[in-house]
Amino acid sequence: MQERRRIRLDRATHRPQGLGALAQKKEPTERQQRETSALARQQELQTLTAQRRLRTLELVEQRELRSLETALLNERRIEERKRTGREPSPIEPSRAHMDLFNKAAKKPIDLTAEFGQAAGSGEAEGGASGETTREPAPESEVKIARQRRTRDRSQDAERSAGTKPTDPDRDDDPSPESPIPRRRKCRDFDRGR
Repeated sequence: MQERRRIRLDRATHRPQGLGALAQKKEPTERQQRETSALARQQELQTLTAQRRLRTLELVEQRELRSLETALLNERRIEERKRTGREPSPIEPSRAHMDLFNKAAKKPIDLTAEFGQAAGSGEAEGGASGETTREPAPESEVKIARQRRTRDRSQDAERSAGTKPTDPDRDDDPSPESPIPRRRKCRDFDRGR
């Protein structure tokens, strides 16, 4: 009993007063609020995890149902074939497919002619693939027409000036005697025309 009195007296003398007492009263409530918010976050995460697992299970169930339906449909078809007597022999299609595959694998592949045609070079022989040369692509026709117009204009200008016509396929600079400067071909192609 005396021990209790001493403890009470000791507590009463060392009890915080003023701001210390106020801080001591606020500490438990703040700690409880932190614990409450932490528990709420933990419950939210657990809820999200459970929802994600449920969605995954639903997707697996849907996939399994589709697989089951496909298997049942295949079984029904097999039974229908057996009943009607239209069952294909399993050996013949595989042999036919293997023969086709082997035949295709034995053919030599020569892509140079096809690459040449695709590039529009006109140098490729069509004999390797059995095809004749194709018409130029529309872009090539436009470029050819533009080159012809440019050549015709330069020839008309030279005729009117009384000079001799120059070769339109030359890429070098015009001669100093030429009154009209020529554009270089590479400039037209660089501009994407």
